[in-house]
Amino acid sequence: MIFINIYFLGITCRLDVIELLEKRVKSRFSHRQIFLLPHDSQTSKSDALEDVLRKIEDYLRVPEGSVKLKTNDTLTKQWNKSLTNLLKDKKFKNVIQRLIDIDNSESMLKDFLVKVIFQLNGENLTVDIFQKQLNMLEEDDMIKVLQDLTVLELCLIISMKHHIEIYDNNPMNFEMIYNRFIKFANANAGVQNFQRAVILKAFEHIQGLELISMLSNTTSKVQKEYQFFKLLVTPRQILEAVKKSSGLPTEVTQWAHSSLT
Repeated sequence: MIFINIYFLGITCRLDVIELLEKRVKSRFSHRQIFLLPHDSQTSKSDALEDVLRKIEDYLRVPEGSVKLKTNDTLTKQWNKSLTNLLKDKKFKNVIQRLIDIDNSESMLKDFLVKVIFQLNGENLTVDIFQKQLNMLEEDDMIKVLQDLTVLELCLIISMKHHIEIYDNNPMNFEMIYNRFIKFANANAGVQNFQRAVILKAFEHIQGLELISMLSNTTSKVQKEYQFFKLLVTPRQILEAVKKSSGLPTEVTQWAHSSLT
């Protein structure tokens, strides 16, 4: 009989990747990890930002003295000056970096700029206009993700909402959220209860959707039920998703809007 040794090398940016493995795979895994940080990562990020800023300037700058466009020279100079000042603004660069982190495609940038232009009401370009549009973009995408959750998963998110409101945004673990949900389910006959393993699976799915994030100082030696996480969505986004979700039990909707319990 011939035995063959197989070595498997995985590369990922997720710190919790081992926890995602099946138990039978996990038991055969060496758990040897090498953490790498590219030296040029910050440079690449900076280059990407500068490239997008150049595109914004190309798209928004109005040619001065153009006979074809027939623009007012004074207004054109005023517009271009506000654009120049905007591109140098550190706060504006942070906003654009957030946009890049969401989607660095040119189609996304063009669509974003068109929406910004539509928001203008006779004023020059300001950071606040871009900030407002980016907030709307981030919230819309996150609310859609929340709306696609199962009733159980949304209940766990509501449990997390109550937790951060009570404990002033302190991190939480599965046990805390599990106990809060069970307390709610036991108090409401119209809410289906689930086995602990099913609830844990729903919690892990929420983590996979990146609605919660494991704290970087949580070690792999800690049982996954006790690893600490932070919530990445706001209470307002959760309430908006509950409002737009159809078929939710009345008890769940009322619980989402209830005072802290």
